[in-house]
Amino acid sequence: MTLGYGHLEPVADGLAVHLVRAGHTPPLLLDDQHAVGTVEAAGGLLGVGIPPGLKARRLTLRPGASLLLYTDGITECRAAGAEQYGETRLAKALAAAPPRSTAAGIVRIVAVDVRGFAGGRDVEDDQAAHVITAGEPAPRRG
Repeated sequence: MTLGYGHLEPVADGLAVHLVRAGHTPPLLLDDQHAVGTVEAAGGLLGVGIPPGLKARRLTLRPGASLLLYTDGITECRAAGAEQYGETRLAKALAAAPPRSTAAGIVRIVAVDVRGFAGGRDVEDDQAAHVITAGEPAPRRG
């Protein structure tokens, strides 16, 4: 079984994310400078007899940065031939999001790109995406 778990905490410079990943695909980070990178967070599958080695990874999303968690149904989606959508294509779709996109806007961009890659065909595997986007900090009351 796979798992992605996060605890969110507002901090002075954005949004702290405490992330635990168990066998799930590695999340992608669209940072506040609009660069895309993979978030390394250790953690094996749950329930397969091997201790999963879960360890929380803490990262801070600065205002405008987004974290994309997704299922392998997206990256393993196939076009008419045997070619898979893949992580590189997913990272490019994420990078194509306009700066300061909303979480819903990023999910829409990814979904449209995956659907276009698949040629509008129904996919065989489940596809899910979850985006967390840090907004501007609330003004401090004083």
